[in-house]
Amino acid sequence: YIQHDCLALLNPLSPIEMYYLTGRKNMEIKVLGPGCKKCHETESIVKEAVAAAGIDAKIEKVSDIMEIAKYGVFMTPAVIVDREVKISGKVPKKEDVTSWINK
Repeated sequence: YIQHDCLALLNPLSPIEMYYLTGRKNMEIKVLGPGCKKCHETESIVKEAVAAAGIDAKIEKVSDIMEIAKYGVFMTPAVIVDREVKISGKVPKKEDVTSWINK
């Protein structure tokens, strides 16, 4: 098994190619928020960025306050990519989301 960093040194590939080569098939993205305007805007931005990148990602909207708190998030909207909180308390830019999903 070749580590992601080692493979990048041997043959620089696009993030999308690395995504498939490393066996990462189903990225999990969660948009946390109770349903306010900013939460809906965040969800739309995430969906647009995923569609533009052409990756296979499961996008889930989490609205339950108790479930949101389990992630250690106390300000919404928030975005979690593969169990890592990427932003909390503000709407992300599409470019930010794109950079998170291409890593």
